[in-house]
Amino acid sequence: MYPDFVDDWSVVGSGQGLTAYLPLPTVRIDYWFTDRSMKAAPQSMEVIQIGGTFSDHAGLRTTFRIP
Repeated sequence: MYPDFVDDWSVVGSGQGLTAYLPLPTVRIDYWFTDRSMKAAPQSMEVIQIGGTFSDHAGLRTTFRIP
């Protein structure tokens, strides 16, 4: 049996959540998922756009509440 997953951005994200391709992201291809039990419940999520040349993706910062 496999858990049913939820896209955390749909729960706590704001806006489109575009993460690729920097410097002007046009698509969302980076994700955090939580299983529907929400034992690790997402509390906040944001796209972190840090300048640099290492990647063409922005990072995602997510905070979870774990009972």
